[in-house]
Amino acid sequence: MSLVIERLERKLDSLFLVVDALPEGEAKARLADYLCIRIAGLIERVVKQLVGDFMDGASQQEINKYVTTKLSSVTNLNHIKLAKLLESFSIDWQDEYTRNATDAEIASLDSILRLRNSIAHGGDQTTGYSNVKAHYANVKTVIGRLKLIIRKHPRRARARVHA
Repeated sequence: MSLVIERLERKLDSLFLVVDALPEGEAKARLADYLCIRIAGLIERVVKQLVGDFMDGASQQEINKYVTTKLSSVTNLNHIKLAKLLESFSIDWQDEYTRNATDAEIASLDSILRLRNSIAHGGDQTTGYSNVKAHYANVKTVIGRLKLIIRKHPRRARARVHA
């Protein structure tokens, strides 16, 4: 596993431990909002890192540059956008992701993104810390699966053929 991904996960895990120790109240609720933002960022960074690791040394420099440039604009990865991104690399990746994603995992990805966008744009939509923690557990499961999918069949990924 990428050391970058391990570091990102450890950092977020440690933030959850700090917030776990706080008493219920306004501070914990505001930190839950902050954690939503961090979880959404984690999803994006993990996907970009996994694809970058997959591409590293596997393609010509021009192709790597193109993929890196395209990935830099990837944001707001809800379930559908994540599935489409995976499909753009390999139908196998997308199929394995969508086939194994549970309703709870899909709901967590979409909820975290919706909450992050609401918070970032000044909305008053919020959720409790326990909900954010449950969403994070589901997101970690998705991330674990993505680590296996993107590395599962290196150099054998097949693209969808469009007629």
